[in-house]
Amino acid sequence: MAKKINVKLILEPRGNRMGRNAIARTRHISINSVGDAFHIADENGISYKDVRNMDEYSVYRIFYPDKFVQESMYAHGGIIDFITGVFSGNWEKTWNRIVRIFKEVFNLIPSIAEGILNGAIRGINGLINGINNIGENFGIWIPAIPDISLPRFATGGFP
Repeated sequence: MAKKINVKLILEPRGNRMGRNAIARTRHISINSVGDAFHIADENGISYKDVRNMDEYSVYRIFYPDKFVQESMYAHGGIIDFITGVFSGNWEKTWNRIVRIFKEVFNLIPSIAEGILNGAIRGINGLINGINNIGENFGIWIPAIPDISLPRFATGGFP
C-alpha cells in the first residue's frame, strides 16, 4: 500500500505561495500527490488556515475519505488479524479487531459530515466577506460563522 500523504506538509508552503514543483522537491513528495492535494483543496475551498489546528490523521480523512476506509481496514494487519484470530480460535483478538474496524469506519462519518458542513460554511463565509467588503462603506459588518468539529469515538488506550 502506498505511503499516506501528509497533506499539511503540502498546504503550509502553498499558503506561502510556493508552487507544486518546489513543494514536491523540498518536501520529498511526488508531484502527482502534490497535484492531487492541490486539486482536492481547490475543489473544497480548503487552505492551510483551515486545517492548521487539526491533526494530520483528521486532515487525511477529510482529503481522502475513500482511501481512509480502505487503509483503516488493512491498517496494522486489520483483516489479517481478524482472519488469523478466527482460524486460530483467538476470539479476543478477533473481537478487538472487529471493534477497531467499526470505530474507524464510524469515525469516518463525522469527518465526512464535517467536510460537507464546513464546505457550506466556507461558501457562506465567502458571501459574508463579499457583503462586508461592500458594507464597509456603509458601516455594515456581519461576523463569520466558525467551522464545526463533531465528536468521535475514542481511539488508543489499553489494548
